[in-house]
Amino acid sequence: MNNIFSMGSCRINYFNSPNDFLHTTKEILQLVSLIDNIDNLEYFDLLRLVNRNFSRLGRIKYELNRIKNKINKSNLIILEISSIKEVYNKDDKIYCNIDLFNRVIHKDKDLKNNQHSLRKIFIMSENINKNTIIVKQTKDILNNDLKKIYNYFVVKKNKKILLIPHINATFVDKNNNKFKLPSRVLISNTLNEFSIEQNNCYYFDPMNYLKDDYLTIFEKDSSGHYTEKSKQIIKLNLNKMIENFIL
Repeated sequence: MNNIFSMGSCRINYFNSPNDFLHTTKEILQLVSLIDNIDNLEYFDLLRLVNRNFSRLGRIKYELNRIKNKINKSNLIILEISSIKEVYNKDDKIYCNIDLFNRVIHKDKDLKNNQHSLRKIFIMSENINKNTIIVKQTKDILNNDLKKIYNYFVVKKNKKILLIPHINATFVDKNNNKFKLPSRVLISNTLNEFSIEQNNCYYFDPMNYLKDDYLTIFEKDSSGHYTEKSKQIIKLNLNKMIENFIL
């Protein structure tokens, strides 16, 4: 589907998407702000913690223009919100991709092959860590960000948006008590409630289609990567929803 653009994690990487993953509403808003200010963009190295491909001014402008063109040509924007954890650097005033942030702050040997551009800022890791605030969004902050996102894509760009939360299967503790992660409950409930209140805004919960068992949903030791079976289930039902109810 060439008229769809997605922003989120690898779990929705079935459509056109940025060359790196986004986890929070703050990261989405930051990306569209960068897109709207391409011509006046001043490059600094810490932008690599927004997207590993933002390794120099030419690369970031190329990627931002690519994303801008894909958004303009799309009728539907899929937005996966998988975290309420904001990672904000006070010095450079940016919201970091938490995966890239963690790889730089810990050990550069943990960098994947396609993250070697992060090595350049590894020497700054102590200062980056010292000047970075990590906080959890409240429901009000999440709602306020969703309104800004809605105004940008639906009101300003005349697109439809589809909101997707993180997987929130049931955990069982050592005392056999069952529970779901409160942060993911907050995301799911907030996205669902917001979609009900808005026109041209839809909600898709993967847990409506997957077995309530992390061991069957994700690959072992994969940090949230779907098994091939899960991937096909979500892809099938996501496409059905889009074809039947949205586009």
